[in-house]
Amino acid sequence: RYALKEGLKGTWDFAIIDDKEYEHWRYQLKGKHEQTFFKDLRLKTNIDYVSDYRYLVDFGENVQEQSENLVKSSTYIEKPFNNSLLTVEGAYFRNLVVKENDTTFKYYPHATFFTNYFPVFQKMLYADISADLINFYRERGEKYSRLSIEPRVQLPLSWNGLNFLLSGSLYEKIYYVNKVAPDDTATENLATVKLEGAANVQFMRNYNLDSLRIGMVQSLIRPQINYSFISNSSYTDIPLIDPYDRIGKLNTITYSFNHYLNTFTPQTGGKELSLLEVSQTYGLSGRLPLSDTYKGYGDRFSDVTGRLTLFLQKNISYSNETALNVHGLGMTTTKNVLRYVLPEIYYMNISQSYTKDVANQVYLDLGGKYSYLTGRYRIIYSFKNRDWIDTQYQLV
Repeated sequence: RYALKEGLKGTWDFAIIDDKEYEHWRYQLKGKHEQTFFKDLRLKTNIDYVSDYRYLVDFGENVQEQSENLVKSSTYIEKPFNNSLLTVEGAYFRNLVVKENDTTFKYYPHATFFTNYFPVFQKMLYADISADLINFYRERGEKYSRLSIEPRVQLPLSWNGLNFLLSGSLYEKIYYVNKVAPDDTATENLATVKLEGAANVQFMRNYNLDSLRIGMVQSLIRPQINYSFISNSSYTDIPLIDPYDRIGKLNTITYSFNHYLNTFTPQTGGKELSLLEVSQTYGLSGRLPLSDTYKGYGDRFSDVTGRLTLFLQKNISYSNETALNVHGLGMTTTKNVLRYVLPEIYYMNISQSYTKDVANQVYLDLGGKYSYLTGRYRIIYSFKNRDWIDTQYQLV
């Protein structure tokens, strides 16, 4: 580790072993470096490189590392401007599923530029724009370059306590395809329109609970409705490089109920006591397609998702995330987390995660610090398989 001066720091770790079974040296290099030039030009490097695709399976420190499918090494430069940011990155990916890495894409380079919202038409509308240019390089197979431009406009409105937000986006993509055959290239373009609307109303009430030594408590209830529409696009001759190349047709409405409970005292300031969010999505044009914006697909109604967070005491918190299928499958996923933290002294995390027909695991993570020593004990147990998945002891 080093921190030579403000704006110049880093951490590097190198491990090497002479593996007789492989008949060669095997190694891993991990490191981070940050440096600032000319006050606001930032250089950041994040390296995670392994000698072969089986290295993490054999020497990974935990289950997450041992099950990794891809590792990334990157170096990028950030340059902020007035209400905007430019980033240029070079990234190397190592596929850990196959022995050869010649068909894995690398980013040489990847440049992004985006702006904050700025007012237009006498501050009636707010707009922003983002642009993204990636050169997908690999040693074998077709190579691609993709330029994406995304302008967006938002219109906030308020009427008699009702809050509205209307927005429209245009996804314009231009592809340059360098095919396997010599001197064989092609250019394709794709345009997609996305329209969104949100409406909510807020009900707020304050309570004085000085008798319970809680102080002023604010209860906020916010029901909300969101509408999303994505135009249908033809993907003929459009390459499939990553999921961003396929923005599926969408016409949905999402309704949600949210409740937030907060407290405020002059001594401690503001503090969140609880959070409850429940939502579901309905397909207006038919069955819901697969999407990251909701859980459950294939029917008109998505799963009902809920999130509950309770801050029981100063150092204790509990959270739950659950998805319920409304077509007879019941609870499809749930995750419970209990945390207890005494900063710089002790912590405990207990979590239980369940995915229907896939996994049901409990995770225990205990740690503490005494003087210059830090200790940790971690276990993962599968109720589904009735087996210990992983156990770790650590003393530093």
